[in-house]
Amino acid sequence: MEVCTRKSFPNRLTEGCCLRSGCTCRHVGGIGVGHFVTRGCSVRGKRKRFEISSRFAAQVSRHPLGGHPVPECEKGLNMEAPEDRAGTIARYQEGPVLLERVVEDLAACDLDAMPSGGGWSIREIVHHIADGDDIWTIGLKMAMGNDGVEFALGWYWVFPQETWAERWAYARRSICESLNLLKSTRAHIVQLLCSAPETWGRAVIVRTSKGEVERVPVGFIVQMQGDHVFHHIERIRAILRERSGT
Repeated sequence: MEVCTRKSFPNRLTEGCCLRSGCTCRHVGGIGVGHFVTRGCSVRGKRKRFEISSRFAAQVSRHPLGGHPVPECEKGLNMEAPEDRAGTIARYQEGPVLLERVVEDLAACDLDAMPSGGGWSIREIVHHIADGDDIWTIGLKMAMGNDGVEFALGWYWVFPQETWAERWAYARRSICESLNLLKSTRAHIVQLLCSAPETWGRAVIVRTSKGEVERVPVGFIVQMQGDHVFHHIERIRAILRERSGT
């Protein structure tokens, strides 16, 4: 079992905190994100949001964005910020707590076991989640501060994720720092969201592999990254079930 130095972050937003900042997310998070979520489920499981998130992920997850300005005439699918702001933030905040619970007692042999069907180990998944969340934190802050700016990730998407996993040594690093990074990043973003609730609908512009231009709001990114953690938690649980033979 890896021994992590735990950093303490608030795992519940109090009503007082939210009311003082004008945030509507009262008492969010009963116990308390990666790249793109591949299944795109929403906080309430609405099929429309499932389809939009999945389509968006499929279009942009393997290709670089252009570094050039976005012409006004180019239009793609407009993503939507969820109406359930409080529930979306709660799910986003809850993810790191649940992820840590799933992996905290695992031995190195469990963290490094490769699934029989291929894919990443649990150790690699944890690093992938933290790195993706860290990258999208910049997109969130760009949108909150400069509505409509293009969020270009050509430097990242030019290589497949397996290449980044190798270059960033996913298989050789302790998961402790990545877990702490994820918690810290999420706590920081939740504080921003509660302090500036008017930014929920602001957005960055993303160019897809098909050349379409997507307007991706803050609320949609929060939902997408929140779902991303839960998606990989289920993957981790599946790996552990396979190892235990259940």
